[in-house]
Amino acid sequence: MKKYIDRKTWDREDIFSYFINYEKPFFVLNADIDVSGAYWQAKEQGESFFILSLHRIMKAVNSIENLRYRLEGENVVLYDTTHAGPTIGRPDGTFGFSFIEYFEDYDKFRNNAKAVIEKVKNMKGLNLTPANDIPNQFYFTAVPWIPLTQIEQPRRGGNGTGAPCVATSKIKHCNGKAIMPVSITAHHSLADGWHASQFLLKAEELMK
Repeated sequence: MKKYIDRKTWDREDIFSYFINYEKPFFVLNADIDVSGAYWQAKEQGESFFILSLHRIMKAVNSIENLRYRLEGENVVLYDTTHAGPTIGRPDGTFGFSFIEYFEDYDKFRNNAKAVIEKVKNMKGLNLTPANDIPNQFYFTAVPWIPLTQIEQPRRGGNGTGAPCVATSKIKHCNGKAIMPVSITAHHSLADGWHASQFLLKAEELMK
């Protein structure tokens, strides 16, 4: 479900109008977050940390209203739920796009995510489908080979839907804790550094 924002009474209309015509309106915020709880849970239960952490990240994104705003022409819409469009790596070094629905129930989410991931891993090509352009999703990528300090996501020209992007990288072990670098890219017309920070704090809270 979505609702249209009345821009005449919207409390961030001046911010929106200021940034919407920027040549590069997206900003990036990076942080190392403690994911020890989720990391050891996945290890002990034989779970996929990718799927477990993605669920927690999706829950964190959905908890921030501004990360559920999307651009629709000159309109701004608010979705009640946002899903994820992760890239899925394959053993041969290629990858494909996917669309993974968010379910609050983890077992339901995990079973669906496993099926989607397996399908993409066993096919060739980018898997370009209409689902790639569903507006109420954010884009997600994991770079588990190296710990990153920053990542810049490729974007099409223009504003698009203004959907955010989230990236994670290799976990570092420090003083008995599992620390994962996380990056979020957001459209400044729709969200600010405060909202991006609240996402990172919520993601850590859910995985610590």
